[in-house]
Amino acid sequence: MQDKGKHDSLAGKVILADPLMTDTNFKKAVLIMAEYSPKGAIGFVLNKKLNFTLSEIINDSKFNFDPQIYFGGPVQQDNLFFLHSIREIVTDGSLEIAPNLFWGGDFESLQSDDYLKYIRPDNIRFFLGYSGWDFDQIKEELKENSWIVSDKKLDNLLLLPDETMWFDLMKKIGGNKRIWINTPEHIFMN
Repeated sequence: MQDKGKHDSLAGKVILADPLMTDTNFKKAVLIMAEYSPKGAIGFVLNKKLNFTLSEIINDSKFNFDPQIYFGGPVQQDNLFFLHSIREIVTDGSLEIAPNLFWGGDFESLQSDDYLKYIRPDNIRFFLGYSGWDFDQIKEELKENSWIVSDKKLDNLLLLPDETMWFDLMKKIGGNKRIWINTPEHIFMN
């Protein structure tokens, strides 16, 4: 049975790593939650750019630009996933996870001449891996305040700058966590 309370509908929400998060996979991470059910949760880290592009892992990419690849999370890092905000290219297998934000679809169709004209660097993002939790695990992490759930409406999420995304969103959220924004990277070593 799904936990009742403020996290009933985590799918489509943005969660931020608590400022004191020590897990290196999620240090100052911003995630979009794609799925949340009694079976568990799936999300993608939005602000951890990797040092390579799509053409370095797929030889026959037909895009008119070379999309940057992001670290989606520590699960299935050998699989490619994508999010996009292009309603015109919603294909079989696409799932709307937030208003005008879609997860996945048919990659081959995505590269067809019919769809390529709609795809720009600011409306699609590719990930290696995803972040996953079983239901009890994510419930416990939320209870321990390891994650800050943003209830703010975030339009154009894929347009936010990677380098400052966590800081900018923490400022928007405000509250008592805001004082931690400028803490040193290795606070426990001071």
